[in-house]
This record gives sequence, C-alpha cells and structure tokens, in this order.
Amino acid sequence: MPNLDSGGATPRPFGVRLLADWKWVVTKAWSSRLLMVAAGLSGIEAVLSVYVDNPPIPREAFALLIFLVTVAALVARTIAQR
Repeated sequence: MPNLDSGGATPRPFGVRLLADWKWVVTKAWSSRLLMVAAGLSGIEAVLSVYVDNPPIPREAFALLIFLVTVAALVARTIAQR
C-alpha cells in the first residue's frame, strides 16, 4: 500500500487531508494561481456567451475576443494540471 503521508498534513475524515502550509499554497504556489486564472477565464467565457446574439462590439472583434479567452483558459488549465 502506498504511503499517503503528505508531509505534515492534518488527517481528515474520508481520507481528505489539509496541508499544514495550505495558506502558502493558496496564495503563493503557481499551480494555485494558474487554477484561479483558469477559473476566472472560464467565468469570462460564460459571461461573453450571453452577448453572442447582440455583441457590444463589432462581431469580428467579439469573435476574436471569445477565441482568445477560450485559448487562454485552455492554456491555464493545461499548465495548472502539470
């Protein structure tokens, strides 16, 4: 059976463990920051989809904006998963 010790983690029910330095991980770790960026970009994607029928800017520019946000979200998700 593999060793599941996560280096100072506090045992929790159902096998979930909280890292001892979780505050540092949330505020300083690049993986955490990239996950926040991915979540923000996904939210922007959702909001932009509301304006597809009647965009506030020319359709071509709006389509390009949606494309760039989608690509950026994909890149942020991919980097965060490594």
